[in-house]
Amino acid sequence: CARLPPVPSSSSAQQTSQHQRTSKRTSSDKLWKDGESESATAALTHDFLPDNSFLFSNEKGWLLLGKDALHRHGIKVRSVTVPDGSLCLGPTFLRWLLHHVVGQDTLVMNWLVALFGGRGYVYASGSREVYNLSQGSQFMNNAHMEYGKLVALKFGVLCTSTFLFFITTTLVSFTLRETQERMLKFTFLLQHHVRHRLS
Repeated sequence: CARLPPVPSSSSAQQTSQHQRTSKRTSSDKLWKDGESESATAALTHDFLPDNSFLFSNEKGWLLLGKDALHRHGIKVRSVTVPDGSLCLGPTFLRWLLHHVVGQDTLVMNWLVALFGGRGYVYASGSREVYNLSQGSQFMNNAHMEYGKLVALKFGVLCTSTFLFFITTTLVSFTLRETQERMLKFTFLLQHHVRHRLS
């Protein structure tokens, strides 16, 4: 699935919004200016991209360059198009879940995190934002923690829940018992006072 043959970049404009396109830009320099808005700049420079397109780069600055700047600097772009009916997306029901429940952004992000080990940045044309893949890799590392740590975490949650349940029930029971005793005492004193006044 990750070794699909590259599609020429000239045909990417003819792809429909039902296709996913990932592009990798290779570079070593960083041209992004500090303090500049990522999403605003990227939105201005990537209007030529079709919907559901994703751009990947090891450096954030290359994702903010427009089509003319890419051509001027001689940056080569490798395109990979994954059709909706691709076998790497699984059976029909699973493809429907991926497109309508999970979402294409999540699917592509997981692919790129697994492929590049959480290094690099991704520009999503749908949301027009730049994402840092290192945050996704940290989440994936936490998801694959050791079995012993997972058991310890679950046991800690169970102990905390049991302690809170015990404290809550004890406080409620104490409050009800005290209220009942005070009400009985008040009733007894009231009866005693009424009897003495009547006699």
